[in-house]
Amino acid sequence: MAALPDSDGNRDGARGDGASAAGASGAGRLPDLLSAAQLGIFDDAGAVILSFSYENDPDAFFASRIARREVEARLATMADAARRLPPGLRAELEKVDWDAWWSLGETLASRADDDAARIELWKAIKTLVPESLLWLRRYKVARPELFALRG
Repeated sequence: MAALPDSDGNRDGARGDGASAAGASGAGRLPDLLSAAQLGIFDDAGAVILSFSYENDPDAFFASRIARREVEARLATMADAARRLPPGLRAELEKVDWDAWWSLGETLASRADDDAARIELWKAIKTLVPESLLWLRRYKVARPELFALRG
């Protein structure tokens, strides 16, 4: 399998400063500290959403100003973190539906409150967030270096 480019577009661990990346497993690249932080932000925001979205009735959820505001803010945080990840890293974490996160970010930015937007938000809360967090946890076990906050 060919190595994916890092956030600078380098392959096989080559760095622009002439140093080489040693010891990274998998694709042969050093973990990007900023990307690891974005993954942590993504994961933390998702955990908050799960705690606020225990409600199984969409009408009750959308009627709750506090819960809805908090969940939408965290969804926006997750969508923004997903957008900021380098394409190569998103490709490595292919089981996470990054396209759905991009779409959700656009919906949240539009501040739409029609039926289609509510359906997309509810699907994100009940399906996209839990599935994304599940896959991230699996990737964290398989590729812990991608999540390491050490330089």
